[in-house]
Amino acid sequence: MARIFAIIWLTLATLLAVFSYAVQQRWTENMIQARQHYIDLSHKDTMRGVENIENKVKSIYENLRTLSYLPGVREIDRHGTNFTPDARIAFQQVYNNLALNLAVSELYIVPVDLAPDRVDPITLKNEMPIMIFDQLTSAAGNGLSDHEQSVKTANVGKRSATELQEVEEFEYQQLVAQMKWLKANYGSVEKIKGFDVPFISGNETITNGNSAFTQSLKEETRSGIIFSVPFYGPDGSLKGAVSAILLSNKVDALVQSNNLALINVNNGYANGDLSDMSLKSSNSFVKEGRPDKNLIYSEVLPLSVIDSRSPWYVWAGLSDNHFNESEVVKSATKSRRQEFLTLAGIGLAAAISIYLMQVNLAQARRLNQVMKNERDLSAKAEAEATLSSETFQSLNNDIWRLNSDLAEKIKLLTQAQEDIVEKGKMAQLGNLVATVAHELRNPLGGVRTTTFLLRRKLKDSPIDVEAQLDRIEVGVSRCDNIISQLLDFSRTQPLSTEAKDLNLWLQDLLVEEAAKLHEDITVCCVLSAPEIFAEIDSERLRRGVINLLTNAADAMVSKTGIKLVGPEHRPEIIVELQRSARGVEIIVRDNGPGIPAEVMSKISEPLFTTKSFGTGLGLAAVRKVVEMHGGGLEISSVPGMGASFTIWFPMKATKTIAA
Repeated sequence: MARIFAIIWLTLATLLAVFSYAVQQRWTENMIQARQHYIDLSHKDTMRGVENIENKVKSIYENLRTLSYLPGVREIDRHGTNFTPDARIAFQQVYNNLALNLAVSELYIVPVDLAPDRVDPITLKNEMPIMIFDQLTSAAGNGLSDHEQSVKTANVGKRSATELQEVEEFEYQQLVAQMKWLKANYGSVEKIKGFDVPFISGNETITNGNSAFTQSLKEETRSGIIFSVPFYGPDGSLKGAVSAILLSNKVDALVQSNNLALINVNNGYANGDLSDMSLKSSNSFVKEGRPDKNLIYSEVLPLSVIDSRSPWYVWAGLSDNHFNESEVVKSATKSRRQEFLTLAGIGLAAAISIYLMQVNLAQARRLNQVMKNERDLSAKAEAEATLSSETFQSLNNDIWRLNSDLAEKIKLLTQAQEDIVEKGKMAQLGNLVATVAHELRNPLGGVRTTTFLLRRKLKDSPIDVEAQLDRIEVGVSRCDNIISQLLDFSRTQPLSTEAKDLNLWLQDLLVEEAAKLHEDITVCCVLSAPEIFAEIDSERLRRGVINLLTNAADAMVSKTGIKLVGPEHRPEIIVELQRSARGVEIIVRDNGPGIPAEVMSKISEPLFTTKSFGTGLGLAAVRKVVEMHGGGLEISSVPGMGASFTIWFPMKATKTIAA
């Protein structure tokens, strides 16, 4: 019976799913059609906006190209002294047209050899463009040459002393860069075919336009783009360029749409009035010149006006809200909702009917089940008895396991107690060592000072005590070295780290310390990388490396100069600095007799030494300093072939205090 009802429920669910799928599929098809229609209409609107922008940019280009062909421009001299009134009027009218209709802020005639950092011998000021037009006027007085601007005290458009100072260096430097490019690519008129005069632009730069900056004091209000067209002299060679500046805050007037942006990816320029807040997330796509894949409609269209250096594009995009709030979408969504509600009502009625049938049948089955349960009670009691027996056995196993765990924990606790006692002994030893070292260093300072004074007073004396004084100084130095080892071993203060170039640090150390070793010992330095920087306590790590050098030297040559390996042996110490996966490694390797196996097992223990004059704290102190840097000390040796000591630590010290 349950199987029959399962089939009934499955059939009902299948029918509801099929009808729901049909409703959803019809809605999806309607939405696809509506979406495509929306994209097509948006594309047409965008094309109208692109055409408008193209016409305006093309107008700038055509006006600049026309000016570049004027005889007055082609024949103009460096300071514009031969620029006729007629030519000025023509230039002024073109500037008026560009300023009023296309928001151009300035118009320049730029010489090909402009050098703003160079002083003009005529004007005795830094070089400027030949002519500058930056004010609307019906006369020709606005266009002033650099010479006229330097010698006239009163001229049209002169600013008062209370106004903000103009910033010219940025736009002049970009004009210099544009002249350099034109000279390299269009140095003569023969390279131009017909009227295809090159039209170039550059990166957004700060300009002289202070009109909006005076009010806002924001640099972006006087940032703009420089468009340039070359002009040529009567001999056909490049003479300069006619340049127009379009302020970035005026680009909105050029674009005239809140869903379009004018972009030039190569120049890193993107500007437009994307005032729709839902389009703010598209700014990264705008800057990269890519359609926003998250929008239903977004595309990037090229401008037909050719920029000879870097193409211009128009980015377009509309918020999805425009599509989602359209009447077509609302109507389709409402129809789908009504159809789903109808299906839900039919399904609910069918489900109630099926449920009532199941309830009646279930009551009959329960009566049969009661009788069956009585028969099963005896079998259940027997099963419970068996289960109790198994439970007692499992409990016994758990008790045995707990006893084993307790014995293991007691063993670990005993080991921990022994470790604590050992660390306490080492701490007491460290305090004792620090106290003894401190008390010995002061008397040693007195001995060293007394030796120095005796040497100076007996310098001219017939008494020869130089050998005795040398022995005193050697003994004092040896004791001082032992004290340093004691202090390094007992010291607990944090590291004093600084960033060091380990190549230079290690070279300086070896140059200084190699001179103190026996003359028969050769010290080689191997640097595997040009620069290795790390944070280290340079003084404490220095003593550690010196300790390893001294140990290597003592293993090969005795204090009296006797070679311990053999008379023909050539003692050599190789110090290698290299990077590794764990940070930095400093390897001190010698070709001495090596370390015997019985010594190797004890060599890192404090107070263990094979020397008659050692403290047994040298390697322990080295290991402690390296571990404070977050690293470690590794020792390897092959008897008869030398020993190798490797100090390693991360690039950045962990600044820990050893226990």
